Amino acid sequence: MSGSSPVVVAAGREWGLTAVLASLRERGGFGLIQSSPRLKRDPVAQGNALAAALNEATGSRLFSMGLEPVAQLARLQQYSSELTPLTLAIESAELAPELTALLLSQP
Repeated sequence: MSGSSPVVVAAGREWGLTAVLASLRERGGFGLIQSSPRLKRDPVAQGNALAAALNEATGSRLFSMGLEPVAQLARLQQYSSELTPLTLAIESAELAPELTALLLSQP
């Protein structure tokens, strides 16, 4: 969580984003948040999507379903020395604007 800066890539798959995501996944410590229209208005669904991505990135089951994103990020902060560095990506971020803003605001 420290020592890194967010990078925003606004490009479709036709611009090679699939290859970028595949490369990040191969490197390890990578989790992809799959956005859907449901995430836009459901903080628990946002937390579930974030938990799934964090569990994927950390190779753990430390992040539980049913919690809002702030709780997931508090747990990540609590264990950050053991779990970082990691990379998260949000596919179709426009479908989850609050979650995207929250993640981009993290130090």
